[in-house]
Amino acid sequence: MQYDKQALIQKVIAEATALREHATPSELAKLNFETLKPNSPWLCIYGQMCDFCNGDRAIELLIKCAEPFSESGVRFEETNLGFEYRNSLGPVVGIWSAIEFYIVRRFAKKRPLVDYIKGERETLTPKDLEF
Repeated sequence: MQYDKQALIQKVIAEATALREHATPSELAKLNFETLKPNSPWLCIYGQMCDFCNGDRAIELLIKCAEPFSESGVRFEETNLGFEYRNSLGPVVGIWSAIEFYIVRRFAKKRPLVDYIKGERETLTPKDLEF
């Protein structure tokens, strides 16, 4: 997938800022840089906070805080079956938010991101996340 790195970083900052606002203090407290594993559904950012990145609470946070950052996704939404990633054709698999897409990049700067989401640093700038 082709992407604009600076646009990605701006979306990461926006999503992180929204997570600080919408995640509960107990969810934020679960974030742990030392055990962060971007490809794990239990140890990625949303997985750590919500115990599973595809669970209802994680998708609820995605709806409030993120936009899909991939070619096939349009939105996150609530359905009568729970929360899903959706596009015009219906539910899809493999949609990542900007944060999810960013943290799997080889040289992503994860510590400032986690520290910002947790409230351990006041600001997060594009320079903090450049890779």
